[in-house]
Amino acid sequence: MAALIINPDAEDDLERLWRLDRWSATRIIALLEEIEGNDDLLDRLSQDYFHRDAPRQFDVRRWVEAWNSGSNLFRLKVWDPNDDLLPYRVIYAFLPNQSEYHVLAVVHREWNYDPEHKLSHRIFQAYDEL
Repeated sequence: MAALIINPDAEDDLERLWRLDRWSATRIIALLEEIEGNDDLLDRLSQDYFHRDAPRQFDVRRWVEAWNSGSNLFRLKVWDPNDDLLPYRVIYAFLPNQSEYHVLAVVHREWNYDPEHKLSHRIFQAYDEL
């Protein structure tokens, strides 16, 4: 059975988000809890281009630059029940040998996945420590 693990940095991101945008934080936390308790949804987290329809809509994509450099990283886009896209992304790693998904960051969608960005370095470091 697969596991969903929240990295301490991602927990900090969620706490910060809770103070800034309680609605988005609640939606992301609820979705992660739903995914954690559902083996089929956990399996979907490793399927590039997977899209789940409303009312609990989310979308999975590989982080292409990271993938091309050997890091098994993905991003999760999340919608609210009104079909509005949240302004945050969940960045996570998939470790197939351990059947583990590790949430490494919750980021504002303005972040552009630049591998040289400070946040990217934080994510890559957390990934390397897995």
